[in-house]
Amino acid sequence: MDNLCFVIMPFGDLFDELYKKVYAPAIEAMGLEPLRADEIYNNRPIIDDINQSIYHAAIVLADVTGRNPNVNYELGIAHALKKEVVILAASPDDVPSDYRHIRYIGYDRTGIDWNRKLSKDIQKTLQQVLLRLKDQNDAQYEPFESDDTNEWNSEEKETIARAMNLGMKFQPDPRSLSHALMRCMGCYVMLDRRDGPVTEWGAAVACLLNEKVHMLINEQQKGHCLRMRSVFFDIYASHAFYVDYLYDSKVLPMYTRQELWRYLRDEFCGQCFEPHIRYVQENFDHDRFNVDQDQYYSLGSLPQERNPICCRDNFYVADISDVYFNEARGEHYYRIDGLLPPWLLGAQPIPDENHWLADWGQKQQRFQIGDTVKFKVKKVYEPKKYDHIDKARNITFSQIEIVSRA
Repeated sequence: MDNLCFVIMPFGDLFDELYKKVYAPAIEAMGLEPLRADEIYNNRPIIDDINQSIYHAAIVLADVTGRNPNVNYELGIAHALKKEVVILAASPDDVPSDYRHIRYIGYDRTGIDWNRKLSKDIQKTLQQVLLRLKDQNDAQYEPFESDDTNEWNSEEKETIARAMNLGMKFQPDPRSLSHALMRCMGCYVMLDRRDGPVTEWGAAVACLLNEKVHMLINEQQKGHCLRMRSVFFDIYASHAFYVDYLYDSKVLPMYTRQELWRYLRDEFCGQCFEPHIRYVQENFDHDRFNVDQDQYYSLGSLPQERNPICCRDNFYVADISDVYFNEARGEHYYRIDGLLPPWLLGAQPIPDENHWLADWGQKQQRFQIGDTVKFKVKKVYEPKKYDHIDKARNITFSQIEIVSRA
C-alpha cells in the first residue's frame, strides 16, 4: 500500500490515547493511512501481520519510549528492509544507540500544548519524507529472480534441502537484493551481504545456524534464552552472525562468551561463519516478554547489556582475558572476563572494575588467555590499584579447574 504508515509503539492506556488523539490524526492529515498492530484482524500469527505491514508500508512511525523490546524488534525489521522511519521518544535515553545518528522527534507530556506541537512536528517530518519518496520514484528496481538450483553443487543443494525441511521461508527485499529476511522455527533473522544478492543458500545457512542456536539451551529452562538476530555475508572476510543471550535478572548465564563462540562457530561448504555474542539481562516476569518471547531479537541496542560472569553446577565459570606474573612475589594473576554478581560482592561494581583470580604462591602459569575455567570463591577483596592494573579486585578461590582450552 503506497499510502500506508505503520505505527510501532508500546501498548497501554497512555500510548493508546497518544495514538488515537495525536499520531493517527497527524498521519491522516498528510494523506496517509495509519495502522497499528492491534488494528489488524485475521487468524494469522500477529508477528506475520507485523512483518507484512512493515514490508508494505511507505513510512514507519516508531515511538521508542520506554525501550520496549517488541518495539526494538519491529524497528529492526523496518531498518533491515530499508524503510523510511520516523522515530519519536519522550527521552533521548530511550533511542537505541544503533539509531542515535538518525534525527528523532522528542516530546514532553508535561509541556504546555505538547500534543499540538507534537502533531505539527510529525506532519512536518512526514511531509519531508513524502517529498523524498516522490523524488525516488524514478529509480527502477530490478525484480528478484529466484536462484537457479542447477547452479548449486551437491553440498549446497543438501544445505538448502536441510533448511527447507526445517520450514525455512526466504523473503528478499525487492528494492535491495543485498538484504533479506529468513523465517524458521518461529524466528525472523535479518540477512545482509556486502556485495551481491543474498541467495537461497545463504538463507539456508542462516536457518541451520539458527537451529544450532536453539539446540544449545533448553527452551523450557527458566531464565535463559538464546536468540539469533542477523547474519552478515562478507566475501572479503569471515561471515558473521549475531546472537543475544537473554538471561533473567535473578540468575546468571550458563555459558561464557568463549564457550558459545567455540560451540556456535561453523563452516558450510568451506566458508567460515563467526558468532558475535552479547549478553542482555532482562526481567522474564514481564508480561510482554512472556507473550512475545519467541520474537525477541532486537537489532537495536537493548537496555541492561552486561558482560557477566557465568554459573554452572555450583561453580562460577569465566574466560581468562589477561595474565599477569608478579616476578617479585613469584605468583600469577588471571583476569576473568565478567563481573561477580552484586549479591556476592556485597555492593554494585564500581565503574571500570575488573576481577583477577589471585593464584598466590603459584610460579607456574596454569592458564592462558582464552581458556575457560570454573572456580569457587573463597574471598573477595576490595578493588584498588595493584601492580597489574588499577581498579582491580582480587579473588581467592577454594577450587579451580580448566573447562576448555583456547
